[in-house]
Amino acid sequence: MPSITVNGLSLFYYDDCFVEPWKPAETILINHYGAGDSTLYNGWVPTLAERYRVIRWDRPGYGRSEAPPLGYTLTTQSFVAEIVAFMDALGLEKVHYVGDKATTAAGIVLAATHPERVRSLTLAACVRTAQPIRQLFVDAADEVIAKGSWISAFQSKDSGRDLSGINHMQDLYFRQCQANIPAHVQAAAFRCVADPAFDVTDLLPQVQAPTLLLSPDIYPKGPTLTSRADHDLIRAAIPRCEERVLPGSSMHFPFTDGPWCADQLIRFLDRTAAR
Repeated sequence: MPSITVNGLSLFYYDDCFVEPWKPAETILINHYGAGDSTLYNGWVPTLAERYRVIRWDRPGYGRSEAPPLGYTLTTQSFVAEIVAFMDALGLEKVHYVGDKATTAAGIVLAATHPERVRSLTLAACVRTAQPIRQLFVDAADEVIAKGSWISAFQSKDSGRDLSGINHMQDLYFRQCQANIPAHVQAAAFRCVADPAFDVTDLLPQVQAPTLLLSPDIYPKGPTLTSRADHDLIRAAIPRCEERVLPGSSMHFPFTDGPWCADQLIRFLDRTAAR
């Protein structure tokens, strides 16, 4: 299975392409959810790889990639630098970028600051600012205070990260992916997305790449990573943005409904090419 050294770390990636070998194929780069890994997007691949080369990478410390040392820090800028370094190492000059939740923000920064590297942008459950994420952490802290300990808080709290009511094995696998992330890597991600400087709103009008916004139909009540109002703002602010909503879906649809996401992306890229 392929891996490549980037900034001194061995990073694992999947490279799938079922296009006839004598035909050219543009590349789709899928950047996984902040508490998951590249396997969460297996359901996207059969549809996409018939027409494109599909790269899914495990970022440093996630999935099968080597973890960075203790003291690892992450900012929006360093996050984008990691993406660019990975693309450079693989010789990927330009990609169709796909992000899920927090990695959509990295995609927005990449498209705005490195427009020559992005053919199109797909934002699944797009996150644009730290404000709602910080509120989630505040609510979690309040839960701990109310219950008296971290153990009792987690025993009684539904964090919104599970897939309750979906498929029990799917839910178990989702939790396992989260549990395998080293604590210092997850902490670096939390610090990054909870930083008040984490806000890509001003960059939205600078995104010139054709953009597909994939949205859930049902948003959690109370503080959440993103909202219907956020998606309305994002759709209006990005110049060439189209939105698709999956009926009855939750925030986890990029994992639970991969085939639908892939089908929407193929249709979008076909329309973009026709124009």
